[in-house]
Amino acid sequence: MSKRFCKTLSCLITAIWAVVFTAQAQTTFLHTATTGNISSNWTTLDHPEINGRPDAVLIVTSNWRTTGPYHNKSIGVWYNSGRWTIFNQDRSAMTNGAMFNVLVAAPSDRAFKTTASELTGHIAILNHPSLNGRPNARFLITPDWGNSGPYNNNAIGVWYNGSRWTVYNQNTANRMPANPKFNVFIHDGVFVFEANNPVGNWQAFENSATNSQPNALVFATQYWTSVYNPHEVGVWYTNNRWAVYNQDRVALPRNAKFFLWAAGASVTPPTTCPTVSRDTWFNPLRSGLSTAAVRVNNYTPRQHEFNPTGERAFLRPGDCFFSVNMSGSSFRLPFTIDMVEGGPENRCKAYINDWNSNSVNVSTSGGRVLVRLNFENNGTELITNCYNNGCCEGNIFCPGAGCPDYELNNAWIEMYLTPVLSGGRLDYTSEVAFNVDVRELGADPCTNNFWAFLCDWGVIPRVGDRQNRIRQAIENNLRAQLDSPSLRTAINLALNSAVSSTGVDLSRCSSVSIDGTGNLIFR
Repeated sequence: MSKRFCKTLSCLITAIWAVVFTAQAQTTFLHTATTGNISSNWTTLDHPEINGRPDAVLIVTSNWRTTGPYHNKSIGVWYNSGRWTIFNQDRSAMTNGAMFNVLVAAPSDRAFKTTASELTGHIAILNHPSLNGRPNARFLITPDWGNSGPYNNNAIGVWYNGSRWTVYNQNTANRMPANPKFNVFIHDGVFVFEANNPVGNWQAFENSATNSQPNALVFATQYWTSVYNPHEVGVWYTNNRWAVYNQDRVALPRNAKFFLWAAGASVTPPTTCPTVSRDTWFNPLRSGLSTAAVRVNNYTPRQHEFNPTGERAFLRPGDCFFSVNMSGSSFRLPFTIDMVEGGPENRCKAYINDWNSNSVNVSTSGGRVLVRLNFENNGTELITNCYNNGCCEGNIFCPGAGCPDYELNNAWIEMYLTPVLSGGRLDYTSEVAFNVDVRELGADPCTNNFWAFLCDWGVIPRVGDRQNRIRQAIENNLRAQLDSPSLRTAINLALNSAVSSTGVDLSRCSSVSIDGTGNLIFR
């Protein structure tokens, strides 16, 4: 009877502990490694919530506090003889005086242990229903040695590969060991911090619940979208703010990202995606796009200057370009437009002559950024020449009134940029529209000759495809410039720098649009 009673009591104590632990959700405390708890490469924790609890889920982050010391070691947790420990992955002696923030969570679908059996190079692919297919999951990780390791002496981070979350070695040359084990803690309060203005090896972050709170317990996991940081990190309280820092004192890379969490901390930015005012995001973008200019010219008056023989007697290649100053860089992006030809046997060859934009206006319209370039009306913009069956040049060989020249008036180009959200950053799609009035020079404009088709500019389908080549070439080439990697990078830098200055965490949002007043609406 006594034996049966002991079994029942043991079960009852276990059940009560589980209920209390689950209701509490998580416990945090600060642990300091001392000579009294250090043994070889580990320090033993002593806390009633975890003593004798091998199933507890532990997350650990180094805490420099105000005096240090630095602990430039990859760490993990290990359950040993009824106690949890924090150990150095390189098996070197634990640093005396090193301090660690410890988070303890009850096992659940949001706090669990997982073994990564799928590996690819330096990457371990996680497989858990709480993470799979959830790119917006926010969580912390800590290696757990379990019963058999392995050791992994590498700074690590997390990355979403498009369908699964992964853990990767920041030093990509170092392979991930087989069957690595991790403790995972998912929480809605975990937020993304981007170090966009580091000070040496650290940068402080804003959080209403941790500002001016030196005793707060902050946890950090590195998060990759584009920047590697192959250094062990910790947290540090300075000037009334908490900061993330590199333990080895190497400069923190600009735009390195982290998942951060503190018990009771409010999410910064809010969990609901906010609105960014037009003045905040649009004005910096407009200042760059307002410098845009276009030159269109494929004509040289010096016959056969660039084409020694053949029908392209007056063609000058490579003299068209789109230019703009954006994000501190100057761009002059050339493009090519061929001559157009038409009339009987395609005798009439038409070239664009020294045609330039003379004003630009940047606005928001219809949910897009609109860049409108207006062109000059001066001079003769379309110069023609007759080439007769490959034997002769000059308008005297053409029937009727010869090849007349043309004016291109009231021309404008409209370039549209539609913001989109991609991988937690702003990007855009582009469209270009071109319009012009064409007028033949002479007493009988655009009528009663073989070449009047050029006046039409595509209204009559039968002849419109020829002259439409100019329109299509301008539209296609300018769109290619807007989509070029160098200019896209500069435009995106202007977009994202302005928005990131507001503290908006774009990784929490799935879409973006421009409302009727020009504000950016994130959802």
